[in-house]
Amino acid sequence: MAQALICRSGQDRGCGPNRLLVLGWVAHHTRNEGLATELGGATAYIVWGRRGNAALAVVRYAVQFGRTLWELFWRRPERVVAMVPPFPALAACLLYAKVTGSLLVGDVHTYPLVARTWRPFLGFTAWMLRQGQGAVVTNDANAAVLRQRRVPTLVLDDTPRLAAGRERPPGPKLRVVVPASFDPDEPIDAIVAAARSRPALEVVITGSDQTGRLDRADLPRNVTRTGYLPRPAYETTVATATIVTSLTTLDDCMQQAGYEAMAWGRPLVTSDTAELRDYFGTAAVYVGASAEGIAAGWDRAIESAAEMHRAMVELGARKVADRPAEIAPLRLLLGLDGAVAPQSAS
Repeated sequence: MAQALICRSGQDRGCGPNRLLVLGWVAHHTRNEGLATELGGATAYIVWGRRGNAALAVVRYAVQFGRTLWELFWRRPERVVAMVPPFPALAACLLYAKVTGSLLVGDVHTYPLVARTWRPFLGFTAWMLRQGQGAVVTNDANAAVLRQRRVPTLVLDDTPRLAAGRERPPGPKLRVVVPASFDPDEPIDAIVAAARSRPALEVVITGSDQTGRLDRADLPRNVTRTGYLPRPAYETTVATATIVTSLTTLDDCMQQAGYEAMAWGRPLVTSDTAELRDYFGTAAVYVGASAEGIAAGWDRAIESAAEMHRAMVELGARKVADRPAEIAPLRLLLGLDGAVAPQSAS
């Protein structure tokens, strides 16, 4: 069993110039890093044990709850952005905020709003969010769910990032990179089957598979699993892709790997949802969750790779230009621009 692990951004364990901490119970998250940088804060990651072991989940969460409180009281941030799920992470941050008077905003992802595992706790999660300053989500559908429960909610995409090599077109080698989280909404089996039907493609699946889904799969020879990659190695992997693939079976779920594709100007094959079509436009090919649909999407993306590359580079530039206005309401909510939005009623 792994011990408690704290991953830090920067060289110290402070909270940045704005005394702000973005905290999550994951090993790393690009959204957290982007928010911390934009808001003048730091990140903290609390991880203990192994995901996927339901029998030890309560013990794991108890350890992480205690370690979260220790980290918060040690750093003493005046502002906390808590990644949700899971709701116990938000509970630990709320306890700290109530004791210290710190501001608290929940960064609520799609999964706790729609997944059967977390929906029974949605009412309690909304109550906790109302005790703080509210929530931030990535799309209007998720915002509507929380606003129905009287949670002040902002909509904010991930921090747009432009990598130095984004204007270089994809190379001649046909390489599909699949950044995976191995959450239940990812059609991993269909991706592997699609790879089997396209032996000329090199398919690289990144991410730590703590669920064992790839261990149980009969991987074809053209599929490489990298496991968890340190950030520099991950960046290199995405940069060398012909296509980035990021898929979900959820309707209102933004794709983190889509933001990574935008950073590097790489064509994207992603799920056919209104949310993703609205964001990525002509820079992506949209497919269902079947092996046949995914493989056909790869074919179309390869045929249109040059045009999609240009569209993705242009999209990234537009998103960066629009960002200051988009993040301004969150800065206000956290009291970074001279005022704090009022706390909602219980």
